[in-house]
Amino acid sequence: MPAEPGSKPKASSLIGQFISTWLYTFGIAVLLKITGTGGIAGAAAVGMIITVLFIAPIHSGHLFFTGKRKLFFIDVSERALGSLVVATILTIWS
Repeated sequence: MPAEPGSKPKASSLIGQFISTWLYTFGIAVLLKITGTGGIAGAAAVGMIITVLFIAPIHSGHLFFTGKRKLFFIDVSERALGSLVVATILTIWS
C-alpha cells in the first residue's frame, strides 16, 4: 500500500528495500562469478538474460491480468537498466 502524500516512509520499508536491493546486487555478482563473465559486452549479456528470464516474467501480471502494458514496459525497462548498470559496475570493479 503506498504511503499517504506528505508522510514519511516507515523504517521497516526502507530496511526491506535495502535488503532487497542488496540481495539483487549480490545475486548478479554471484551469476557473474559463476559464469566467469568479463567486460562490458558480457555484463550486457548477463543483464539481458536476467531481464528476459526473470524480470519480464515476474512483471507479466501487469500485461496479462490487468492489461497495463505501459506499466509493464516501464517496470521491465527500469529494472533492465538497473541490471545492466549493476552488472557493468561489478564487472569493472572485479
